[in-house]
Formats: sequence, C-alpha cells, structure tokens
Amino acid sequence: MNQKNQNIGVSDWFTKKIKEDIDYPEQSNKTLDVFINDIIGILDNSKKLSDAADDIYDKLEKSEFINNICSDSRFPICSLFHHMKNTSAVATCILFQNIAKDKSYLEKCLKEYDIKADYAEKDLVSLLRIAALLHDIGKPRSSSKKVRYGPYYHHTTQTREILEHILENTSSNLVEKYELNKIVPKLAAQHHSRDTSTKLERLLSKADTVASAADRINEIDSNLENGNLHLESKDKIFPHEINCDAGGMKCLEKNHTTVLGNGSTIDCKVEIKDPTANSAQLFYDSVCYGGPVKYLGKTYPISGNIGILSLDVMGIQGFIGEADKLNMLRGGSYFVDKVLEAAKDVIAHKVCPEAVLFWGGGNLLSFIPATEMYRKELKETIENKVKDISNDGLQVAVITFEEELANVAGQFNDTLEKSQNELETRKNETRSRQPIKNTKKTCRYCAKRPEASSGGSCKVCKEKEEKGKLAKCRLFNKYIKNTHDCSIPTELSHLGESIGALVIDGNMMGRLFQQTSTPAEYTYKSHTFKTKFDKILEDSITTFLDQEENLNLVKHRKEGIDYLGIDVLYAGGDDVLILMNAKAVIQFASHLIENVSEEFMFKKKFYDTTTFENPTVTISCGIAIADNSFPIYFLLDAAREMESSAKKEFRQNTSTDDYNIIKIPKGAMSVTAVNSAMPEKDHISFVFPHDLKDLEQLSRIFDIAFYREKSRTLISDLVTCGNSKHEYLNLIKYMYSSVQRKSDSINIDDCEWMADTLCNDNLLSASRMIIPHLLHGEGE
Repeated sequence: MNQKNQNIGVSDWFTKKIKEDIDYPEQSNKTLDVFINDIIGILDNSKKLSDAADDIYDKLEKSEFINNICSDSRFPICSLFHHMKNTSAVATCILFQNIAKDKSYLEKCLKEYDIKADYAEKDLVSLLRIAALLHDIGKPRSSSKKVRYGPYYHHTTQTREILEHILENTSSNLVEKYELNKIVPKLAAQHHSRDTSTKLERLLSKADTVASAADRINEIDSNLENGNLHLESKDKIFPHEINCDAGGMKCLEKNHTTVLGNGSTIDCKVEIKDPTANSAQLFYDSVCYGGPVKYLGKTYPISGNIGILSLDVMGIQGFIGEADKLNMLRGGSYFVDKVLEAAKDVIAHKVCPEAVLFWGGGNLLSFIPATEMYRKELKETIENKVKDISNDGLQVAVITFEEELANVAGQFNDTLEKSQNELETRKNETRSRQPIKNTKKTCRYCAKRPEASSGGSCKVCKEKEEKGKLAKCRLFNKYIKNTHDCSIPTELSHLGESIGALVIDGNMMGRLFQQTSTPAEYTYKSHTFKTKFDKILEDSITTFLDQEENLNLVKHRKEGIDYLGIDVLYAGGDDVLILMNAKAVIQFASHLIENVSEEFMFKKKFYDTTTFENPTVTISCGIAIADNSFPIYFLLDAAREMESSAKKEFRQNTSTDDYNIIKIPKGAMSVTAVNSAMPEKDHISFVFPHDLKDLEQLSRIFDIAFYREKSRTLISDLVTCGNSKHEYLNLIKYMYSSVQRKSDSINIDDCEWMADTLCNDNLLSASRMIIPHLLHGEGE
C-alpha cells in the first residue's frame, strides 16, 4: 500500500505538510477507543439531549485526534472535525427551515422510525445534531489494505457499530426516553444518498454532500471526457506536481508527471484502471498528498437554500485607542472580544454552535436558517446585545441573505464575495454617528460621547477602565507564560521610560481566503490559521524573553519594582496590538516577522530537482516610539500609519515567478519616533530579507548604546554630527586617530560601523530618530 494510504493525517493548508502522522490501525484504533469512551461519559452525565449535543460538539472541537484526521484520505485537505461540524450546521439549518414550512414535519420524521416518545422541536434538533456530528466517526476505523477502492470505504458500517456500542454501554436515561437506539445509529450511518429511506436521512445526506464538496474540489480544475483528462491550475499561491498515472487513472502518455503553475494546463489520454469502480481518483498531486475523486455514477443537482449571516465590529482600533491609561486600553480590547463572543453565543443558542463558520478579529460568518423570522430575529438580537454590552460604544454591521446550497457546495468563494460586498455596503450605512446633543461637555478620553461622571469620562470609557482592571491579566496570561519574576504592568509608565506601540497585520490575506471553494475548506483554513498564528505569537514572546539580553531590554524598574514591560492589548486573527518597552520593540518585531514567515513557509522539491519556496502568510509591523507620558491615542495612530507604510513597502517588493505565482518577502516593518501630535515624516522601513543587513547594523548600534557605557560618546557623536559630507569625514578621521591613541573606549570595529552608518542615509536617520528616545530617562 502507498504511503498516502497508511497515514490518515490531514495536511496543513498553509504549508502542505501533514499536521501529524497518524498510523492506521494501531494508533488510530487506540485513540478512537478513548474518544468513544468519552462520548459514553458525556451521555452518562447529560440531563437533556441538547446538553449531550453541545458537549459532543465541544469534545470534537477540542480533540486533536479528530482535528488531525483527514475527512478523505485520498485527498487529505480537510479535517474530519470540520467536515462533521459543517455537516451538522447545514443539516440543523435545513431542519429548522423544514419545520417552519411544515408544522407536522417533526411527527412525520418520528413516525418513519416508529418512535412513540414525546419529542419537542429542540429534542429533534439535538438528535439530528448528534447523528450529524458523529456520522463519520467510523472513518478512523475503516481504512484497510484490503479495501478495494481506497480507505474509509466501509466507514458507514463502522459508524453504525460504534454508535450502537455507545448506546448499549451508556447508563443515560435519554436512550430509553427518546428511543435513541431506533434512530441514531441508522440515521448517522445511512447518510449516503444511495442508502437513504427517510426524511431525516435524506436531509442529512444533502448536508453531507454540501460539506463533502471540499473532499473533491481544489484549485486544479479537471474535466474527464471521452478518455481525455484536461487539467488547469487556478491556484495563485501554490504550484502543483501532478502524476496522472498514480491515482485511479492509467495514463497513456509517455510522461506521467508535470508541474502546473497558475494558469497552466495539461491534456492527457487516460483510461479508468478499474471499470467496475463507482469513483476514481483523477490524479495524484504530491503537493496535496492526493487528488480529487470523481464519482462515476449518475449525479443529481443539489437543491434548496440556506441562510448566511456576516458580521463586522467596526472601528476596533479607534475604540481601543480612546484611552490614556493602560487599563482603559485593556478594557477596550475586552469589550471587542466580548461583543463578538456574544454574537457567537446568540447563534449557538438559537441555531447551534457548529453553525458559526468563523469568528475572530472582529468578524463572524455563520450559517443560519433561510427563513425571514430567523434572519430578522438573529440580526436584531445580535445588534441589541452589542449595544447593551458596549453601552452603545461599539457599532456592528450585520447582514443576512439566502444562498443556494449548490453555490455553498461548489462555489463558496462567490458566497464569500457576496457576503463581503453586502457587509461593506452595510458598514458605509452605519458608520456615521449622530452628534451629541443637549450637553455642554464631552468625555475627556473619547471626545465622542457625553460626560457621565465627575472624572470627566462617559459611561463607555468608565466601563472600559473598570473592566480593564478586572481583566488585566486576560491576554497577558494567554500569551506571556513566564513573567521572569517581574510584576505585571498596570500603568503605561511601568512599560518603560519610552513606549513602543506595535501594530501587526497580515499581508495580502485576501488572496488566501478568496481562494476558497467550500465551507469545509473555509472553516478548516480559518481555524488552522487562527490556532497557528496564536501559537506563533505566544511562542515568539516566550523565546524572545527567554534570551537574557532581550529580557533586560523589556524589563523596566519603576519605584524599586521590576516590571515586565510588555502587554498584548488586542489579538484578533492576524490583527495584533502590543505595547512594550521601546528598547526591545524593533528586535521583537524582527523576531516575530521571521517566525511567522518560517512557520507558514511552503517548500517543495519537485521530481525534476527544481525547488520552490514561498511563505503563504507574512506580517507587516508598524512601530511608533514615544515618551511614556505622550498621549497614547496619538502614539497608536502613528503606529497604524507605520503599519500602512510597511504594507506599501511590502507590496513594492513582490514579484511574479516562472510559475505565474507572486513571490512575496518574509515581511516588512516601518518605524517612527513621535515627538508631537503632528504627523511625523521621518521613518525607516525594512523589508525582509532584503534589508536584514541594515537591521542587524541598527541592532548593533542599539547594543552599543545600551551595554557599552564607555562607548556612549560614539552614539552621541553619531546623533549630533552635522549633515555635510565634510562633517562625516572629520568624525571618521577623529575616530581613527582615537584608536591610534590606544583609547580603551573605541576600537577599529567601531570606526567601521560608524563609517558604514554615516554612509547609509536610512540607518543614520533611524539612529538619530530613535536612539534619543531609547536612552531617555535611563538609570533609576
């Protein structure tokens, strides 16, 4: 058996590496047995069917095993968890729609299974969710060398046996009360259209078909007609190595293997290796460890609609920046996450938790029932929740629309585009605020809302400060695992004499999610990115602080107390805001940029020995440095301007290669020092890896400024030297003569780096702009 059939692990979409090697059957059987016992335990402890459904979903979501198994080992591009999650979401929405159309639908469904138990609507919904969430649980136990047409062939039989085992071994009274043994195993197992015989089975089959589309669709368009296989790559991110003889087809051409770049096509004569098969793998793609499977029988179009809800929390950065205290900044971040969580909870309560495809970074996308009642109720409830939680401080744009299931199944990128366009229209409608009326004073912090306390703050800003105090360690503890015996900062002055505001955002992220054909791919890609990026941020902070020289830069001593001068104020997807001691901010940003690009790096050596390397995700960092007493909102605005500058520099350094794929830098950074509220013109940008040499030189200058007290005069000379070539030359001559006088504060290396810096306009400008801030107020 080929290696691709021995390992049932799913690939990481961003790097195309298998996330975890899961050997069949030894490892998979043992781990699945543990998971099955956990499901039995959930039923034992559940008082209601809805509790059991929610807890089973929670167990699936948190299971590394289920998340790391592919839903189709012939084409391992989607995880088993995300496939089952989306199947349940679609099935639940369709069920709500059917019940709304036919008030007797519940009774008709139960009658087909000869169920006499008393079911409420929510009970039938929960039962369907349990069956849908576990409908493919037999897959980890069905892969076998003896299976004729590939792994997972007998998974429906295994699913039925597993669910029967679960129901026989649980002590839950829910089994008898709802006659679960009559319906759950059969419903979960008979989810293929050829096996269906009841309304619920046909419903689940339709949901499975929609969710399964990710197992058969990728960026290689394929057409098999009259023995001719036509392939065309629509992938703007990855090249693909295609072998037309290694799947279910026998290639009749001399050359079986080729590499397809974006827009490339191939045609080859093929024949089906097994004419009796009901499906065939069209080709093998070594980049994806498999290939799409074509069903050879008669196919039927997918009918019906589903609802889509999309949400955007508006003005996040501005809302967080309405502050002059660290706790107010933390409170602003708390409210942004809280309103998004509230929106997610509304959908989880009224539909189901798995209906939410993605939430994070101020955005949410969800399936909902395609009925006017649900669309209106969900939209109004979410808007009111956001208003109540944030005291009307945050605005949220919410849109809902109906979408054909056929488009969801095969052209989900069009659904995403439609969602984004409608959301942008809605955001433009809701962006304006009414002016404050009948008040003489506005809030001293936000200058937007009326003053509501003797301290001069409005209700929103007052709440932000109070919540910030209570939740001060919320993100700090999430991303910073070791305080190195330092206290957690509670004031901006605890971060450092000078503060660095670091604004982080992903580069060209739209190209990643526009290239999305199915909801399963979308949820898997979104979840993988969010989890991975969070881990990189946490690990980058940990490894940076673990180095003593970096820790010394981050530490700040204030009134006899050592504080760890760093705080993650906001982290939503690739959108991150960090405040830290200005002495360390540039070095940390460099460290993070390198880590992100490396962890999201795609590398491939092709059959012809050529290689391809390109990061799929990179970040741009905007950095603004100022004295800790400088108004924080001006500093944050400056950092955001620098982030835009870094993105511009990044885009200017992209290029298109021979595969018609955009090769991108590892990342970019722009830095400024702020002395006034007026816009700053002086800044310096670095694009990785092109400008690494300059950045290393700047770091060396910082090291001398911080750690070589005897050489501080060199830094002073560099900063205060005039701007003419004549003055530069005189300074260099003076330094060389100082070396000849055997001065213990200067050596020949100092002469060389000084000369290099004076001859590099960017480095000289950066040194003069930044160093005075970094050395300001040193030495408590």
